Amino acid sequence: MKPEIRSFLAGMVLSSALIVVFCFIVVSHRVWRMREQWEPKPVVALSADLPVGEPITLELLTQRSLPASFVTDSMVRPDDVHKLVGRPAPVSLQAGDVLLWGMFADHTTQDACFQAVVSKVNAAGDAARDGVLARFEERMGTPLPTPEPVPALTAYALGEVSVVVLKSKVPKGTVLDRSMLDVGMWPDALATASFVPAERLGDVIGARTVVELQPKDALMWQMLDDAEQPRRVASCVSEANGAIDEARARATRKETAAFVRGQETQ
Repeated sequence: MKPEIRSFLAGMVLSSALIVVFCFIVVSHRVWRMREQWEPKPVVALSADLPVGEPITLELLTQRSLPASFVTDSMVRPDDVHKLVGRPAPVSLQAGDVLLWGMFADHTTQDACFQAVVSKVNAAGDAARDGVLARFEERMGTPLPTPEPVPALTAYALGEVSVVVLKSKVPKGTVLDRSMLDVGMWPDALATASFVPAERLGDVIGARTVVELQPKDALMWQMLDDAEQPRRVASCVSEANGAIDEARARATRKETAAFVRGQETQ
């Protein structure tokens, strides 16, 4: 046999051996990983249904085995069973349910904080609401100017009227400017005196919307209010809700911080 052929065959044998060894290592590692992931691990589960509020007894607990890949640190292990005995069930549990530590978290401090804070938060919201209502009542109590008669819409030859429409979406509470408005044609049969005529477009610039509007919506007088001195009920409700939310959020931060400081000094 020629030396060249002998060298070639030797190289082929060596390469094949290396490939076999490499494949054996990879396959062995994967088998080991799969075996590790599917190795059974013991966790604590219920052996019978448990209604909410009922205390857990040792007789209600059992041990289950789950594949290691499904077991998390949140699950109760058999060595910690004694920590559950006597605790009330926070929710209704079914036989076979795996127990999680999160189900039995101690909410005593949170409950005490809630009880200490909630009344003050509600009071702050009520005070903010009353302030808004008082301001609206004051404005509504002043003599209102006689409203101008709503101009009649002018119908064109094709039975359409020219009205003010929206160019884009406008959130509730937006002060209108010229870039948001356009003129569009509406069928005369569908238009009412509530629609803002095209010739009155300038009158609604600077008004505040009391509803959310979508592109191409025809603008109506009822959708608008004075931006500086709003009088409509919708404006009152919107302002009151905003004031309540803001006051409650402010009170929640303040009272919660005070509660935490009190706990730290005890």
